[in-house]
Amino acid sequence: MRTITSILFAILVVSLAGCLPNATIYYRPSVDIDSTHEKSHCVPVEKYVHFTIETKNHTLKVRGYGNTYSHAYAKGSEGQYVISGNWKEIGYKNDDFFLVVPGREEKIRPTKIYHEQHRYADYSSYNSGAVFPKQDADSFDVIFPALIVDGEAIVLPVLHIKRTLWTGISPFNC
Repeated sequence: MRTITSILFAILVVSLAGCLPNATIYYRPSVDIDSTHEKSHCVPVEKYVHFTIETKNHTLKVRGYGNTYSHAYAKGSEGQYVISGNWKEIGYKNDDFFLVVPGREEKIRPTKIYHEQHRYADYSSYNSGAVFPKQDADSFDVIFPALIVDGEAIVLPVLHIKRTLWTGISPFNC
C-alpha cells in the first residue's frame, strides 16, 4: 500500500509541475497603420504583425517580425518583412536600412541585409530584412528603404519592436 501511495504521489507531483507559472520575454512588433497580430498557440505572444498595402496595381500582404538574439554563432537585433502578392519585379530602392532606439539620435546601420524571393503558382513571396548589432534597449525601430514593385515606389511603415514579458500557466493556455 505504501508503494502505491508513493507512486500516486510521484505522479501527482510530476503532473502539477507542468502547471507552474512560467514567463518568457518576446519582442512584439507593431506598425503605425491598421494592422493585426498573429499569436502563438501555447504561449500566446504577438510574434507577427500583419497589414495590407494597396497600390495602383497591387495589393500586398505584409507580415512584420523583429527579434533580438544571442547565440553562440551570432548576436544581433533583426527586423523583417515578408511581402506576398503578384508582381513582375520587386526590390528595395537602396540598402538604407536603419535601426533607431527611441530617445537616441543615432541611426545604426545593419551588419547584414538579406532578400529572398519565392514564386508560387498564384502568388510570390519576398522575405527581406536586416540584422543590426544587438540592442539591449526595451524597444527599437527598424526603418526600411522604399520598396520598388514593378517600378512603383512604396514607402513601408516603420517596424516598432518592443521587448515584452509574458507570464502564464502553459497547460491552461494550450
